[in-house]
Amino acid sequence: MKNNNKINNATIFALICSAMALLAAVFFVNPSPAPADFATKDRDYQVVSATVQNGSEGLYILDNRTGLIAVFLYEPGKGLIHKGTQPIAAAFGMK
Repeated sequence: MKNNNKINNATIFALICSAMALLAAVFFVNPSPAPADFATKDRDYQVVSATVQNGSEGLYILDNRTGLIAVFLYEPGKGLIHKGTQPIAAAFGMK
């Protein structure tokens, strides 16, 4: 029974130490936010993210083969919301 108590105490001590280390990391580590204004281009698709006027994050995906652009907004609490897909010419007022 005493051997089992020592194992339990060692386990509790290890858990307390790891909890203290994680708590210290929360207070002392200040991660920088991920950049939201970058673009990725491939042969068929171009992907751009940016902050939109209302403060949420926008994701623009252009399909170079079809000429369509899709717009998604990320809103905290709601997730990724599809705002629309249309030809790139219509998005810029060209016909």
